[in-house]
Amino acid sequence: MSKKTNHQDTVHVNRRDLLRIASLAGALGWSGVASSASHEKPLGKLAFDMAGYDYDRVRALMDGQVKIEGCETNFEVGRIGDMNTHVFSGPQTRVVSEIGLHPFMLAYANDNFRDYTLLPIFPLRLYRHKSVFIRNDRGIKSPEDLKGKTIGTAGYSS
Repeated sequence: MSKKTNHQDTVHVNRRDLLRIASLAGALGWSGVASSASHEKPLGKLAFDMAGYDYDRVRALMDGQVKIEGCETNFEVGRIGDMNTHVFSGPQTRVVSEIGLHPFMLAYANDNFRDYTLLPIFPLRLYRHKSVFIRNDRGIKSPEDLKGKTIGTAGYSS
């Protein structure tokens, strides 16, 4: 299930094992770092990789100011395309990763993709698209003027 590293107090686990451990711990009412059967020697911290954007709302997690109890994390800053590729067709080594909602839904529905569980966490809380370009000969002066208009996007997932 997990493999011991060179570090005496760190245990590396994959994302499925982490979910199993967390589920079992929650069901049994455990908190903090799990202990061995003898309850004398702690098993150690779970070590895993995470990926996401550099948001102000997650910066303390990124730089280590905020710790996840019982875990040793490595936060990798990424771009959405690279994170999606890593999850859907790459090595899938990250336990937690920000990915696009639409690509996840398509993979889940069409490819029977079940390697990740989607958590509805939205750290940005802003409209993600930088610009909407309009023709200046259509009388559009405000967002309300777009009501009932046809809008084109660069891709289906936009």
